[in-house]
Order: sequence, then structure tokens, then C-alpha cells
Amino acid sequence: MKKVILSALLATTFFGFTSCSDNDDEAYVPPYVPVTVSTGIYVLNEGNSYSGINGSLTTFDYLTQETTQNAYKKVNGVELGGTPNDAIVYGSKLYICSSDESMVFVADNTTLKEKKQIEVRKVGLAYWTENFEDALMTGWGLSQVPHAAASIVDNTSVSVKLGSKDLHMDKGGSYVITPTFTDGVSEITFWQCRSESETLTIYTSTDYGTTWTKFTDVVASSSAMAKVYINDSKVTRIKIANESGGDADIDDITVYSVSHKIMPREFLAANGKVYVSTYGSEVLAIDTMTLAVTARYACGMNAEGMAITADGKTLYVANSDGYTYKGSISAINLTEGTTKTIKNSGIKNPTRIFVVNGQVYFLDMGSYDPITWTQSGEGLYRLTDNGSVKLAEASEVKYHAGKFYMYHARYGETATYSVYDLSTGKESTFIDGTDIAAPATIAIDPVLGSVIITSYNLSGGYADYSTDGYAVIYDAAGIKQKQFVTGVGPTTVVFNTVLK
Repeated sequence: MKKVILSALLATTFFGFTSCSDNDDEAYVPPYVPVTVSTGIYVLNEGNSYSGINGSLTTFDYLTQETTQNAYKKVNGVELGGTPNDAIVYGSKLYICSSDESMVFVADNTTLKEKKQIEVRKVGLAYWTENFEDALMTGWGLSQVPHAAASIVDNTSVSVKLGSKDLHMDKGGSYVITPTFTDGVSEITFWQCRSESETLTIYTSTDYGTTWTKFTDVVASSSAMAKVYINDSKVTRIKIANESGGDADIDDITVYSVSHKIMPREFLAANGKVYVSTYGSEVLAIDTMTLAVTARYACGMNAEGMAITADGKTLYVANSDGYTYKGSISAINLTEGTTKTIKNSGIKNPTRIFVVNGQVYFLDMGSYDPITWTQSGEGLYRLTDNGSVKLAEASEVKYHAGKFYMYHARYGETATYSVYDLSTGKESTFIDGTDIAAPATIAIDPVLGSVIITSYNLSGGYADYSTDGYAVIYDAAGIKQKQFVTGVGPTTVVFNTVLK
């Protein structure tokens, strides 16, 4: 029986070789399977707008070990402007946002040749106030209006009085002047709180209030909202005047701008879109094929970092809310376009957010004492059903492969550098920090797992924000591999990852 099996195997082998002999001259080509490789590092330097130093892009090539300063300007002859705040590589393109310029720069990821500049603007609501009591206390939400004037109500020579919930305007000449808008006004609405109807006059100015032109009279009452369509991109201020025979009480003024610039802050790429958080209380979605803004989603004030669920349906946004220490997290349903706001006592000043295995984590910068400017409460937190749990003290955090890499650097204290392992729930030292003078950011190469920490240089023992910084490359074990010079303010690091 064994001889029969052996004979069969030999026959199979023989005929197998014979059948292949006709194709001896054809080379075997395995199927192409693209893999993601990391070819280098982009360091986005924010510059120093106070000192008039524009931001720039530094590149470091893994293969040649060469560093190029001002790489974007060298290729395109274009400055990145004041405070370029974030960058991301998605597909074949590099995206850079410049906060001061309200601009997103899009370039080819290989050549850095610019493809488009996308101006970031908010169309529609320019500012809104529920009532004048809140308005005067909060400055009419001026943090939402980049071009608003400092003073809101001009009542130096007329009788305009603040009521409990409205603004009382005496008959015969009292008036209210809105903030300044540099991008025009499309519409203004308001209510007359009294039961009697009053005719109010709307004036417009195209020179920031130096001269006024009567636009129209409008009847305002408590039963019908006064609504005036202006639709003029040259109008910079509006005056509501009470020149009639009776007193008026107005409230709920809403101004819709033609559009105004807003600050882009950070990127997230998914679903064929690049999402941009802004200081205009919305997230923009840029289509990566057309490079057009195709959707807008509401979020909280001063939006910063973003994260998305594995199914690509829910976008989380960290809203720092300035220095009010009343920050929030927005959960945006990208399918329905709706936004849920998450608040608890542990969310004060969130700037980064992560979704790992369905769990939400965030970096909160805590609060600052207004007198001593000392920081407290900053750290890495996990969001729970009932609040937030602090996992570690941190000033900057990035996630990679089940671990959070972070540093903690309070002003005047020695910085520490550590890794928080989600599988063990334990924090361990990453490096001793002797290579880093004053940390600017931390990042992890998604392919190689190497860790890059950038730093300011010191001047007189303090971080120098007006001179070039540097970057240090470590392997995953924290062993130093390389150091190279960057531009001024190296606050963002991304990696040139491509399919090959």
C-alpha cells in the first residue's frame, strides 16, 4: 500500500513539473499590496505674532537625514502667516491651518506644491444675545465676533437705560449702536417688549459709525418680531433709533452677517473629509476631492481637538470656552447633523480628546489663578457616565497603540515625561527630560512608533519664544536617536505617511 501512495506522489510531482515547464520564461509577480510607510517629519512652527515672526514649516527626511527650514515658503513663495496652529496629512495632501489668517493651506504631500487656500468664514449668525442684562455683563458675546467694537451701547448723550431684561429707549432720539462688522450685514431682528407698537428707525454706516444713512423705519411690537433685511457687504455698523412719539423697550437683538472670518484651530481626517474645529462655535467639513466646505456642525465655544468613533458616525470636540473654565465636550452626530453638549465638574478647559475602544478620554488644562497665574487641575481624564476621572497629571498628551505619551510642565517647575498604559492603568517614566529645555509638543510616528518631542531654547533661564527651537527623536523605549533644529515655536508635529 505504501508503494502505491509513493508512486502516486511521484507521478503528481512529475506531471506538476511538466505542466509548468511551458511557462519557464514568465517571471512570478506577487500581487501588489500597498503598505503605509513613514518617510519623514513635518514640524509646524507657530512663530511669534507679538514679535512679528510668521509661522513656518520645517521638514526632516528619514532617508537623507536632511532638515529643510521654511519649506512651504521655499516651494510656494507663500508665508503661512501668524500662528499656524495645526497640520494633518490625509491621502496625498498636507493641510495646514493658520489661526491668525483664518486660512487653511492645502498642498501636495510629496512636493509641497500648494493646491488651494481655503478662507475659513462663518456665514449667518454673527452674534446673538438673549437679553440686555446678559449682554452688558458678557460683552454681547464679543469672543464670538472677531471684529466687534469694544463699546456696545452708545448712550453718552441720550437716555438709554438698562432694564431687568430689556433696554429702555426714551422717545425722541435715543439710540443703540451695534458692534462693528467688517464683512457686512445681511439682516437684523429684535423685539419690542411693550404691548404698544412703536416705529423705530434703522440707520446704517459703511465707515464704522463716522457717518450714518437712514435705511428704513420698522414697526416693532411684542407680538411681531421686527426684521430688517440689509444685505450689504459694506455695512459695518447699525443704529436703532427711537425718534417716535413713545418710549420703547427692545430686546433679543440678532444680527446676521454676510459672513465673517473665524479662526481655524485643529484638524481631524475621516470619511473622505477633513474636519476643522474653529473659534466660531462650529466644525467645518472640507471635501478632500473638491476642497470645498460641504458641511457645518454646531459645537461649543473655542473648539480645539477632535476625535471620532470607530464607525465614523460621532465626532467629539473639546471646547475650551476660553478662560471661563466652563468648557464642554460636543458629541456631533455626523449622520443627522445634531450636537449633544456634555458638561460636568471635571470639564473645565479641555483642549484634546481621544476615543479608544469606545471610551472617551480628554486633556484638560485646568484653571489658572488670576493673581499668581498658577495652574491647577490639568491632566488626562476619562469621561464617565457620572463625570470625569483623572488618570494622570499632564500638560500635553498624544495617543498611540494603547498608550498615552505625555509630559507635565507647569510654569517654574521641572517637566516630567511619562507613558500611561491603558492595559495596566499604570503610569511610568518615559525619559528623564535632560534633552528638553522647555517642551513645546509631543508626537508619535503612527508607523514606526518613534516619539518626537519639540522644545524651545532657553534665554535667561526661561523659554525663548522668539528664536528657533529644536526636535528630539526617541525610539519607543525612550532612547535618543536624533536631534534637529526647527523654526520658532515648534508646537505641531505630523508625519509624512504615504502608501507604497
